[in-house]
Amino acid sequence: MFEEMKARLDLLPGDISVYLKNMASGETFAYNANRELNAASVIKVPVMLEAYRAGCAGEIDLNERLTIRREDIMPSCGVLNQLSLQSMSISDLVTLMIIVSDNTAANLLIDISHRSPPPAPPSPRLPR
Repeated sequence: MFEEMKARLDLLPGDISVYLKNMASGETFAYNANRELNAASVIKVPVMLEAYRAGCAGEIDLNERLTIRREDIMPSCGVLNQLSLQSMSISDLVTLMIIVSDNTAANLLIDISHRSPPPAPPSPRLPR
C-alpha cells in the first residue's frame, strides 16, 4: 500500500510532506517527512481532534469558557475579530475554528492543548 501511495505522491505537483503511523501496529510511512512546510489551516484538523480527545478523556471540559483578551485577537480569518466577546466555550471555539477558519479560536485552542500534551508526532514545526 505504501509503495502505491508514494507513486501517487510522486505524480502530484507542489511541495508535499506526509508522515503516517499506524498506532496499533507501529508501522510508519514517511514522504519528505523532514521537509518544513507551512501548515496553514491544515493544522486546525488535529487541533480539533485533540480538543475532542481531551474532552472525551475528561482532561478538559468542552463547556469551559475561555477568556478572549484583546491581545489574543488575530486580524485575519474568522469572526472573533469582529465580535466584542469576552469569553467563549471551548466547544464553540472549535466550531468557529473549523467552520470559518478562525485563527483566534485556533490559537486559543492550541494554547490550552498544552495542559496535558498528547503523544507527540515526530518533531513537527508549526509556524503560525
